[in-house]
Amino acid sequence: MCCPFSIKLRASQDGDKLIVTSVNDEHNHDVSEATFRHLPHQRKMNAQQKEQVKTMLQMNANKKLVQQHIRKETG
Repeated sequence: MCCPFSIKLRASQDGDKLIVTSVNDEHNHDVSEATFRHLPHQRKMNAQQKEQVKTMLQMNANKKLVQQHIRKETG
């Protein structure tokens, strides 16, 4: 479908929060609650994964590698 909608985030300096850096709220398809209910579950990090990310960011780990790792873990 290649929908252009996107939200870009970055970690705060302390790694405790996410900061929105840009939003593109354009869609190239219908947007409705009924359609949303049929989408697969969104990625969610459990408490252990959140702590792992926080630790990696506090250790100044490469943010792109951290992102790739979490995407792989959360499907």
